[in-house]
Amino acid sequence: DLRGALLVGADLSGAELNSTNLAQAVLINANLADALFVDVTFDASTTLPDGTHWTPDTDLSRFTDPDHPQFWRSDNPVSPAYREDSA
Repeated sequence: DLRGALLVGADLSGAELNSTNLAQAVLINANLADALFVDVTFDASTTLPDGTHWTPDTDLSRFTDPDHPQFWRSDNPVSPAYREDSA
């Protein structure tokens, strides 16, 4: 149960977060590349890596799938999800 967890800048790449409660969690600048989310609980207070809030329409593959056409990378050089080509 990670409800309300502050996971700012966490490297969760490849993590298996199946059946985890991420309601009210803060994932700003977290690296979710290749993370697995099956039966995970989010809510409108969950803050995603890009600073937006989760909605039922959120496409999580934008954060987890490196092949996604809009794969998110951070502009913050201290983030584990740093977009290295943005310098």
